[in-house]
Amino acid sequence: MEIRKGDAGLTDSLARQNISKSDPRIIALAHLDCLNTELGAAKLACPALAPRLENLQNVLIETMGIISGSGKILDSAHTAALEESINALKTSTPPLKKFVLPGLSHADIALHRARACARLAETACVAAAAPVETLAFINRLSLYLFMEAYAQSAKPA
Repeated sequence: MEIRKGDAGLTDSLARQNISKSDPRIIALAHLDCLNTELGAAKLACPALAPRLENLQNVLIETMGIISGSGKILDSAHTAALEESINALKTSTPPLKKFVLPGLSHADIALHRARACARLAETACVAAAAPVETLAFINRLSLYLFMEAYAQSAKPA
């Protein structure tokens, strides 16, 4: 069997070749990839949100390029759009009075799984010294996903 560099714990990024898979940037990319996958699952569970979630997936691809070393900066309009959505959800849902337990519906759990992945991705991006614009977006994405999940659970049965 031929041993490849991936087998030995090395990979490539946009900025470098033969980078350790334990490098904080590679760990951040793995978490962002997981988040992107969970957003895909949430699209299936929440068809009404599918266009919005797909847009967020595309922004995550851009974010992954930034973490990989593209030299670009994430457009703050992405974060502003999330804040606008968060504010709209806050006004259209009842005030939160207790801790939310995920699992009331397929939509709710799919959004909470994506939210949990966003929280892990955020901590990994901090460790990878991601630009502040990227950190702000991931932070708001986590809150947005929480609010969407809460909105799902707040719907009358």
